[in-house]
Amino acid sequence: MTAMGKKDEGDYTCHATNKLGKDEKKVRVKVEPNAPQIEKSQSTMTVKLEESAKLSCQAIGEPKPRIVWISPRKDVIQVSSDKYQILEDGTLVINRLTLADEGKYACVARNAAGDDVKNTIVKAEPQEPFIDGVKGKSTTKLLGVSYQTAHLDCKVKGKPEPKVWWITPYGHSLTDEGIYKCFAKNHLGEASLSVELEVAPLAEKPSFYIPNIEILPIKQDVGQLVLECSARTSKK
Repeated sequence: MTAMGKKDEGDYTCHATNKLGKDEKKVRVKVEPNAPQIEKSQSTMTVKLEESAKLSCQAIGEPKPRIVWISPRKDVIQVSSDKYQILEDGTLVINRLTLADEGKYACVARNAAGDDVKNTIVKAEPQEPFIDGVKGKSTTKLLGVSYQTAHLDCKVKGKPEPKVWWITPYGHSLTDEGIYKCFAKNHLGEASLSVELEVAPLAEKPSFYIPNIEILPIKQDVGQLVLECSARTSKK
């Protein structure tokens, strides 16, 4: 009997017969716990940014080992989340790899007889910069509102981590209309994003220059009375 497990435990009966008679013997088999053993395969993995990484952890042992993954930050990884998934066979899936995901991941296989550990180093593959998921040059438009804050996004990724800087329209401040350019660069290349900012006037209800209620003294026998009503708004 090979590769025995708990399912093989029990009483086995051996029967012997010939023309003179028969006999039998019973043997009780008990399977002792067996400490886990993890297949030590790939110890370093290089993955492109934004792609998924799959880290295997195939373990044998009796009883069947429980698989636990530890992140580079020493946290126990949950079975399922936006960032991680642990499959039935113990494989860890890292979704949409970023530079923050680099580091040593530890797979721990554990049962009543002991445990075993396998470490895998995850590295991001060197990559030229890209902005908002686009390599090279790209352009977008943004509509802002007068006297309001405008946020110009420039989400840069790459390895080594790119240097990022902005160029504003010549002679204008950051609150003005125009084309703003974001640049990202590392030794593998560069990317740029042009953001065309258009500013719309702020709509507002009319308001009076003077208080809503004003008391004016009036003399009798006045031939003419003039009442002023001055209002303002950003749009006429």
